[in-house]
Amino acid sequence: MNPQSYGSGSAFRIALEARLKDRAATEDIDLQRLRRRVAFDRFLSRLAMQDRERWALKGGYALEIQLDIARSTRDLDLVLRTSPEDTPGFTPVDATMAFLRTSAAVDAHDYFAFAVGRPMMEMEGLPYGGARFPIESRVGGRPFLTFHLDVAIGDTIVMPLQTIVLKDWLGFAGVAAAMVPVLSREQQFAEKLHAYATPRDSEHPNSRVKDLVDMVLLLKDGTLDPAYTLDTLISVFRRRGQPRLPTALGDPPSSWATPFATMASECGISTDVEEACEDVRSFYLRVLRELPKRSVEGS
Repeated sequence: MNPQSYGSGSAFRIALEARLKDRAATEDIDLQRLRRRVAFDRFLSRLAMQDRERWALKGGYALEIQLDIARSTRDLDLVLRTSPEDTPGFTPVDATMAFLRTSAAVDAHDYFAFAVGRPMMEMEGLPYGGARFPIESRVGGRPFLTFHLDVAIGDTIVMPLQTIVLKDWLGFAGVAAAMVPVLSREQQFAEKLHAYATPRDSEHPNSRVKDLVDMVLLLKDGTLDPAYTLDTLISVFRRRGQPRLPTALGDPPSSWATPFATMASECGISTDVEEACEDVRSFYLRVLRELPKRSVEGS
């Protein structure tokens, strides 16, 4: 069966919804999660068709597809290669919005349509800033799913990237799965650790419990290379204005215990926050032990 087999977007939508409902029931997966993944993948396919060299997927959804885990991811996160010099006359956020809208307009022959709204908020602490954009997907002229896209503009991208083939959601309609660029597991860990380790004041405590969950998931995967992780940590910390790596990692707020246990249970890992912290500290010390080797090699 190919796309021409459906006389309209509405007919295609009926077929898609039926398959998703059947898959949700057969595999005991939340239907809304499946819908979200389809919408994510079809939007990413357009970005890849427009310019695969300009961006990379990161964050929760990147981990979900890299590690093949049942992580509850509600938004997309990208890093975009750009600088003010690349887009004279435009702010980095406006240039990003233009790129996203141009990409969203690509006809992928999949009966999906996407609209990119104006940024809802701008993110701080990034080289050229960042922003959150609302994305609306439609199929057959009706809303399918709305989600947020967080874009880090001009942030660190440590090569090489990983290329991942997304799930074959629409093969029944002759639509091929897209290939997308994804930050390495080591860089994902480095960014999570940076967010975890950055000091906060009492008025703005660290509430990013998911960073600890994600670091444990990456450690559980067992593929992180300590030497490469050191390289990415140095790049990430320097890019964010911190030339030195912390010598030790502190404890998370006591308020993390309950939400950590909930998230960890959903991901199938230990719900003990202290055990998680110890696992992360242990690996981080292994990474730091690579520093003397680096000094010897450079002498």
